[in-house]
Amino acid sequence: MPEDERSERGRSPGLPAPPAPVGTPTVAAAPSSNGLATAALVLGILAIVFFWTVWLGVILGILATVFGATARSRVRRGDPHFASATAGFILGVVGLACSLLFLAIVLPTTRVASDHALPRRAVVAVERTAVLHDRSATTEPPRHRAVAGHRCS
Repeated sequence: MPEDERSERGRSPGLPAPPAPVGTPTVAAAPSSNGLATAALVLGILAIVFFWTVWLGVILGILATVFGATARSRVRRGDPHFASATAGFILGVVGLACSLLFLAIVLPTTRVASDHALPRRAVVAVERTAVLHDRSATTEPPRHRAVAGHRCS
C-alpha cells in the first residue's frame, strides 16, 4: 500500500482506531448545574406544601421567587436548567399567594373565635373584679402588715 493512503497513525483507511492504552487517564466533562434553579424548585415545592403554616409558607414563597428570578437571569447568560428556574419561580409565587390567601381568610375568623372563647359569665366576673379592685385602691389607704418580732409604734 502506498504511504499516502495510510493515515497519520499508520493504519489503513476504513479500519477502526486502536483502543487507548491501559492506564490512560480520561477526563469527564464537569456537570453543569445551576444551584439557584434547584434551590428555587425545592423552596417552591416546600412553600406550597407548608402554605397553611402561613409565615413559613410566606418566607419560603418569597425565597423561591427571588431564587427563581435570579436563576432565570443566569440562564439567559448561559447557565443550564431554565425549566427548573421557571418552575421554582412559578411555585414560589403560587405558594406565596396561597399563604397570603390563607392568612386573609383564617386570621379574621380566629380573632372572632378568640373573643368568644370564654363564657359571658366569666368575662363579667373578671370585669367586676377589676372594677372593685380599682375602687378599693382609690378609696382605702394602704394597709401595712405587722411583721413578727417588730413593734408597731
